[in-house]
Amino acid sequence: MTNKIFGNWIVNDCDIMGLFPYNVTYRIRTNDIWQLRNYAGHLVYDWLLICQGKTFISLENVKDFNEAFKYSIEHFKFKKPSNIPEASLPNSLFIQQRLLSIDLNPQVSDLALFGDDFFNIHTTARKRDILQYERDLYFTPISV
Repeated sequence: MTNKIFGNWIVNDCDIMGLFPYNVTYRIRTNDIWQLRNYAGHLVYDWLLICQGKTFISLENVKDFNEAFKYSIEHFKFKKPSNIPEASLPNSLFIQQRLLSIDLNPQVSDLALFGDDFFNIHTTARKRDILQYERDLYFTPISV
């Protein structure tokens, strides 16, 4: 297979690889794309949620990662172990986007001040928002 390129992401026979400034390289082996997570009762692809917490993932480049991931799931489906259940790609992407949307309010960081605004910096406020979102998923208010 020749390399398939999606923005900063390259899919080859061995992995999905992201290439970023400052020599940051991120790899997900194609055998590992099948990792799943039960998230608030939904079986989802773990890597789609893991990636949103990485500092090199932004709202701009996550779309490229998602396309590379979707391509990999389809292209390497023959590698999927038979004991792995089906996960919902739409639910995975929805939850990922909800978690990423917490970052929509711009936050000034040292990197942004120096012009490197492609990084997401984790803040206490963002972590608190994520925890609240997770609580909302688990606990639906009951009307009395």
